[in-house]
Amino acid sequence: VSTETSTSETASGNGEGTMVDSLYDVDIFERSTAKIDPNEGARPETKEGTTSFRTMSFNIQMDLQKDENNVPSEAGLNRIEAVRQEILYYEPDFLGIQEDRDIWHNYLNLEGYKVIMDTGISGSVERCAIFYKEGIKLLKAGTMWLSDNGTANGTALTVADLLEEGGRYQMSEEHLAMLGITKDTTDDFLYAQQTTYVDKDGNTKTLDNSYYVYINGREMTYGVFDLNGQIVIYVNTHLQNRKQNAAYYNDALARLRNLERVKHFDKLQAVVDELKVQWPDALVHITGDFNDLPGTDIYNTACLDYGYQDAALVAPESYDFAGGSWN
Repeated sequence: VSTETSTSETASGNGEGTMVDSLYDVDIFERSTAKIDPNEGARPETKEGTTSFRTMSFNIQMDLQKDENNVPSEAGLNRIEAVRQEILYYEPDFLGIQEDRDIWHNYLNLEGYKVIMDTGISGSVERCAIFYKEGIKLLKAGTMWLSDNGTANGTALTVADLLEEGGRYQMSEEHLAMLGITKDTTDDFLYAQQTTYVDKDGNTKTLDNSYYVYINGREMTYGVFDLNGQIVIYVNTHLQNRKQNAAYYNDALARLRNLERVKHFDKLQAVVDELKVQWPDALVHITGDFNDLPGTDIYNTACLDYGYQDAALVAPESYDFAGGSWN
């Protein structure tokens, strides 16, 4: 979770960052979660008319049990209700969710909230919707695909980006060779179904599970709000994943996905910059599933290149997740 105030200055940084190989060995499932007493109440009182607000980011998806008509089973409904209760317990003013497919929007009924989402997609495509409390004034809203062609069927990076000498997204010749990318490769190749991969020892292997693509389209949603005179630009997104699975233990693919997250954020920031032309004093608040940890390229892009503050460091109250989380 990152925030940017209208008075902050962007720190210098080249956006290159470093790839932390030890991340491959991290078992994220061993991390503990916050222990919160449900009797304490999660929402502190705030004075009416103030510009303080609470945001929440929640990746809600898991494989819900459902029938052929996309109707959830009892177990699926129990999961949806548990998520709903968790959200209402914290009572955020703004909520950004990720992996929110049709089944969630059909059954996740959040009383007292309005929603901003892409209504032009359906099925298993996530929307990265924003919920906001009724009574908060919405000035402008929109969604966009963080891809070079502006659609879901594309990637943010292009082959030209990867080949550009001295460019922000240049890949090494060794990594390009491992991925099979040359100057004659088309951009569609980056999004195409792959059936083989090169392991960390340089051996070409055939996938024995499901197909995958190198990188794929991701979406962002934004809303501009008037909160008692304070303009808030709230953005929610879900950046390229790292895909913790044996087929991805490949330095070249890891680097490619690393750079894709960076370009996702560059495209997101371009939208924010346009909005700040109209609302130069706006507070910018971003939530999302960033699929990475502090110290990596995407973290440095947000905090060094663009001057955002890490809410885990500046929030007046923070719960420890035993070394960080993957947002």
